[in-house]
Amino acid sequence: MLGFKQQLTEASKAWAGFDDLPNRMDRDLADFFKKLKLHFGKSASDIYINDKETGTTKPYNFTKPTKNLQIKITDKQLPEKISKSAFMSKFKFEKSGANYVSKDLIKVTLYPSGGVRGSGRLPRKGEVDAVPSNAQQETGTIVYFEGARKGRAPTLEDISDKVGFKFSEDWLYNYEQQYAAYVKGMGVPKGNIYLDSEKNDSDAIVRVAKKLGLKDDKDNWNPADIWIMNGITGAKIESDTKDFVNLAEYNGYLEEMFDDKKIIGVSLKKIEKPKKGKFDVVKAVDLPVVDLEASTTLFNPYATNFIFMTSGDPTGFQIRVGYKAATITKDSDIRIYLEGRMKGSNVQLGAVSAIGFKEIAKGAGFDIVKDRAGVIKNPKAYLEKELPAILRNKNVSDKTGEMPEDEMKLKAAAFLTYFMKLMLSLSEDDLKSCYFSALKKNEFSSVHAKVYA
Repeated sequence: MLGFKQQLTEASKAWAGFDDLPNRMDRDLADFFKKLKLHFGKSASDIYINDKETGTTKPYNFTKPTKNLQIKITDKQLPEKISKSAFMSKFKFEKSGANYVSKDLIKVTLYPSGGVRGSGRLPRKGEVDAVPSNAQQETGTIVYFEGARKGRAPTLEDISDKVGFKFSEDWLYNYEQQYAAYVKGMGVPKGNIYLDSEKNDSDAIVRVAKKLGLKDDKDNWNPADIWIMNGITGAKIESDTKDFVNLAEYNGYLEEMFDDKKIIGVSLKKIEKPKKGKFDVVKAVDLPVVDLEASTTLFNPYATNFIFMTSGDPTGFQIRVGYKAATITKDSDIRIYLEGRMKGSNVQLGAVSAIGFKEIAKGAGFDIVKDRAGVIKNPKAYLEKELPAILRNKNVSDKTGEMPEDEMKLKAAAFLTYFMKLMLSLSEDDLKSCYFSALKKNEFSSVHAKVYA
């Protein structure tokens, strides 16, 4: 079986329901669950219990609890209803950020959660996860390519067995289309096929790039998910490039290797029915003309994001600036992400490199890591100082809501406001860099192929 990186995320965790709880339990904790099921049982599909100690695989000690039991609730209004219910008054839940915590008779924390993958729910114990991880998806591509090139295209069952994930029928269609598109563009793949996210001979490709000056995300230099290497090893790559002095020289070498079909990086996108697979070769010399400036942006600091608008070329480029989490519950959630998209086309180009954007910000006089600490230390003061000037900016349309009283929401609002100030300070060259970063196509990019719908 082909290996892949295990992704330890909330999405891969199996959450317990009422029926999964042990029969033996601390008396007060048992009373809590009895009341929870009796009075809020109709909302059982929104209640997810972590039967492991938080952040570990160690079973939670229900009989002699010493740590807080984590309960995720995907109905965001429900934690407050539970905490204020007369039936729960003995447990004395107190608000802590967006959470509700009981520390006296029982140790329980109620977390509002938006669910994962846009589904509004979390995977239950005993369920088969319907969405494979990125590594599983890409490993499935390798399995299909390796079988199809020998004239024995694997079945869905073959792929599932080798990857260790039960794929649905739509994934077989995807793999068929990916392979057909690749063959049309490059011919039958020859040589070894490696997963980019695993340790293998392809590691040398990125290792050399970093040695020669790559300081940005790997994907902003080459977004390949798999590498097809024919007649060349990692050791040979390092030997060939030992006298190179910069990334441009290395990119030229990789382009020669690509044209000779010795090193082919392939970026993969899922292909849904009835779309057909497409194949393109991406080179830095193909960079489009970009001439962007800030345009009118609707801004509410108390929302979870804003869409930064631009005008110029390309027409309709936007940057979503905001939080991944629907609810900010702790300081570590206060992390802003940037994502490029095109207006009116529902196209999300991709993330703007966090590493690269920190450098862009420094050029504009902002140190994101250092500034963040000061902003969230006294968020109300920051908002009172900076927000009025931002809202007077000609490129900002004021959609401000009511200032929240919750401290965590204030912190999130202050940091989002900081980012609005930062975005308004970007030059045309900075916006150009953001566009290329989202496009995964930069002046320092190396050649790669992409297979997509």
